[in-house]
Amino acid sequence: MKANQMLTLSSTQSIEIWPTEAGAVLRTFGTDELLDVPPPRLPGADASSPLDSERSSEGSVIVIASLTPAPLEVLKPIPVTVLPDDGAFVASFFDANVNASGDTALDAFEAIKDVIGSRYRLLVKHEKELGVEPKRQLAVLREFIRAI
Repeated sequence: MKANQMLTLSSTQSIEIWPTEAGAVLRTFGTDELLDVPPPRLPGADASSPLDSERSSEGSVIVIASLTPAPLEVLKPIPVTVLPDDGAFVASFFDANVNASGDTALDAFEAIKDVIGSRYRLLVKHEKELGVEPKRQLAVLREFIRAI
């Protein structure tokens, strides 16, 4: 799929897809017209990476396809939402209640990849001692990743 491909879902909603090395960025637009405008980028940013954007009012849903170099396999794409937050960015994998922040959207995205891997390994290591919420969190993570 080429960068900046638009898929029209209905007369009022469309999705923009930007492939990245780690997966893809999906943006939804709820307007009556089809918007086909690339997001702004920082100087020197890769043309196919909207994570480098410093957008102040919009968020992105990024699909993680790899946790490399962590020794973990992604079983199905991990949806991560990256939103601006008081001059920084917060990346969240809501289903597993995992969050990370960074000065840029890319920093937050890279940080959450590390946090997901670290959290998974920690929960597996202490599985017999987990309470209700950590057990739920581990169950969600196991739907998306496994150790290799």
